[in-house]
Amino acid sequence: MNARPLITFLMTIFGIVTALPQVTITGNVEDADKQPLPGTVVRLYSEGRIKAFASANSKGEFSLKVPALAADSLDVTAQCISYDKATLRIANRQQHLSVTLHPAENKLKEVTVAAPMINERGDTLVYRLASFLGKSDVTLEDGLKKLPGINVSGNGQISYLGKSISNFYIEGMNMLGGKYNLATRNMPAKYVKNVEVLSNHHDALVDKGKPSDDVALNVTLDNSVKFKPVGTSEMLVGYGDEWLYRIGVTGMMFTPQFQTIVSAKAGNDRQFAIADVYDHITILGADNESLASQALGSLSGSRPPLNADRYISPDDRLVNASFMRKFTDVSSLKANATYAYSATDYSYSQFSQYYAGEELVTFNEAISPYSRTHRPSLDVTYNHNSASRYVDNRFSARADFLTDRISTIEDNRDINQLRKARTVNLSNSFSWRLNRGPMQWNLSSSLRYRIAPEADLNVTLHNDDGDTEAMQHLSSNRLEFSANASTSYNLRHSSFYLPLSVKYSRSRLKSDLIGTSHLNDITGNFGNLSLSPSYQYVAPAHKVELDLHMTLRMMVMHARNHATGSKIDYDRPLFDPSMRL
Repeated sequence: MNARPLITFLMTIFGIVTALPQVTITGNVEDADKQPLPGTVVRLYSEGRIKAFASANSKGEFSLKVPALAADSLDVTAQCISYDKATLRIANRQQHLSVTLHPAENKLKEVTVAAPMINERGDTLVYRLASFLGKSDVTLEDGLKKLPGINVSGNGQISYLGKSISNFYIEGMNMLGGKYNLATRNMPAKYVKNVEVLSNHHDALVDKGKPSDDVALNVTLDNSVKFKPVGTSEMLVGYGDEWLYRIGVTGMMFTPQFQTIVSAKAGNDRQFAIADVYDHITILGADNESLASQALGSLSGSRPPLNADRYISPDDRLVNASFMRKFTDVSSLKANATYAYSATDYSYSQFSQYYAGEELVTFNEAISPYSRTHRPSLDVTYNHNSASRYVDNRFSARADFLTDRISTIEDNRDINQLRKARTVNLSNSFSWRLNRGPMQWNLSSSLRYRIAPEADLNVTLHNDDGDTEAMQHLSSNRLEFSANASTSYNLRHSSFYLPLSVKYSRSRLKSDLIGTSHLNDITGNFGNLSLSPSYQYVAPAHKVELDLHMTLRMMVMHARNHATGSKIDYDRPLFDPSMRL
């Protein structure tokens, strides 16, 4: 086959194509500072279709070669990273272009950053409270009930994983002590930013590094409620069988050096006065009931088979003022003054019939209990808490004025019981600790005086045979003193303790059954002196713990009933070794 005609044809076609007229467009691309922009992509369009493209060289220069087009005008675009795109409309002819690009304003897409609901930092677990709140959660107590691992009992006591908290802080300040219901039930949940659970907690810095299973709670506040007075108020009114109401106002202020909560509340829709000022962390570790009240006992009578909140008619009032002032980073003074009044009144009756052979036995009972409590109290605490020295002194005064009355009608009998008790408690607790390298010195004392000048029980029976009355009068006082001194020495994983403890109490109880010769006048003295050296070993990471104790104790007890001549004398030494592994 002869290929010459084919080659001749192809060369003819190539010559025709190369002979077509072309348009050459050159140019340069630079920024606003006249600096070249190498790598800029330049494209040429005709009637919306791309016809040629090129990239600018290191000097920002480019060249576009395109065949002659019928269009009168062409579009040229220049595009470079971090610069706005430029578009030019040019005439369809050979020419040189100068293109200037301007920096682009890149707008970031909107991003929502959500803080984690729960965060863990070492021994601290942080709950972001707002993440757990519902529409019906108004108070801090409502919010705490929603946090996993935290439980709030019916009386307001807070526990974490089944263990009651040992301290309650607001922004790191322990203003309320065990009376933290004043905060949890009066502070709006929206005021709180985070709730922190502090495990392995020490309230005294001198104890830092020692084993501890205490758990504390710290509440951090939203910035909008700091450094200024804030408060809440409430007013509720309703009508059922009678008018019901609740009114209250609470003022608060929180700064790094000063905190205060002042509130006043009144209402008859539920009981709150005694519960709001209940001390969940009893520092002195003893109840407030006097010997006379314990001996008097409580009134007897049946109760409806319902929850008490469903049938009692309460009438409560509460006034409280709490504050805490930090003088330095390690010293502070706090005071809490309250007056609580609580009264309940209701009537209850029941009618019962029992089948007894050929007849029915009918039983009727109507009971009307009434109870009233006045409780003023004052607590003042000074605290110095540094890494080398801890000093804490708390003075407390409290009075209880109780009146209970029950009127019971059983068929033809009318029984009236009246119980009155007056009690005054005065106490002072002191604690001092000093760190000197591996040595630590401790000294603590507690002094308490409790007097009940009046505790009376009057029982009157009215029936067809006449009236019968019995009246019991009691009074009591009790003085308690305790002191503890100890020294300890720490050597690596071992600790040696040498504590000395002294306890003494003197009590007196008088009782008189009016109209009879039944009298009691009892005095008692109790003493306890003990020396308890001990050794403790704690392996790294607490994998092994060993405690050895050896207690030497002398107990002394002497009691006299001056009305009957009876007495008790008890003196005995005790030896009590123990070991825990």
